[in-house]
Amino acid sequence: MDQRTELARAGIVAHGVYAKQYQLELLATPEAAQSAKDAAYQLLLYRDAVAAGVLRASTHHSTGMDAGAS
Repeated sequence: MDQRTELARAGIVAHGVYAKQYQLELLATPEAAQSAKDAAYQLLLYRDAVAAGVLRASTHHSTGMDAGAS
């Protein structure tokens, strides 16, 4: 695993993304829980793009992470 991949994964773990998502799924309304799942999924896509070395300009177009994407 290269350094970029290690840093991307460590960032997700260090900020407690998985634990916070799980808490929201247990305690939030169904709508808020779904929003949390969607946001976490997009964050993981972004993490994977960073780990793969994708540049910001190409990430914007290739992953659908623009302002209008949902």
